[in-house]
Amino acid sequence: MNHPAIFACLGMVVGLYGIIYFEVARVPERAWLLAAVNRSLNFQTRGLGVGLWMTAYFLATLLAPLALVAIGAVAGGLKPAMLVFAAAMAALTATVPFLRVEGEM
Repeated sequence: MNHPAIFACLGMVVGLYGIIYFEVARVPERAWLLAAVNRSLNFQTRGLGVGLWMTAYFLATLLAPLALVAIGAVAGGLKPAMLVFAAAMAALTATVPFLRVEGEM
């Protein structure tokens, strides 16, 4: 297997996650959202919570460009697609505080 670009990309991803975790541990005030998620979980479920966080981040970075291209094909270009995408994300963000999780994590 002689594909140095794949290994370079993988190294960048692993390195970036390491830097993010180092920065959260060093200065939690900067990465307040990830730190807040970690603080709200007990020790037994913290790994699951961070795993779900990273999975959601990975899926968002993978699927957002594809969704933007699909919306752009329907909406008639990149600018209308960005407006539709931003409105959808703002609506989703506005509903998150009202979600209730039953039981304990």
